[in-house]
Amino acid sequence: MPSTPSWTTEQIEIAFVIEFSTHGVKLASALLSVSDRRERVRIAILREGREKLAFRDTGMTYAEAYRRLYGEAIDKRKFPRDVIPAHREEPDDDPDESDEDWS
Repeated sequence: MPSTPSWTTEQIEIAFVIEFSTHGVKLASALLSVSDRRERVRIAILREGREKLAFRDTGMTYAEAYRRLYGEAIDKRKFPRDVIPAHREEPDDDPDESDEDWS
């Protein structure tokens, strides 16, 4: 059985940054926190349907590489940030702005 290269977490993260940056995902910024970068990688993998595809020559899928890098399953979030809830109108509770005509 052929052996696969042993990728470090640093190599996996660099590969994610390079790969998804070429697809327009901003990952290489000093302003991004670790959790922001993790979330952007997760969204990129899921949006492109790569979770079950082979991740380079690692012997892992994208989901497995994500789990190895971040220590959690790619689908762990119950409510992903990329789903934006519909806008709700706030009730008008301002007593100064009444619809009544006082003239």
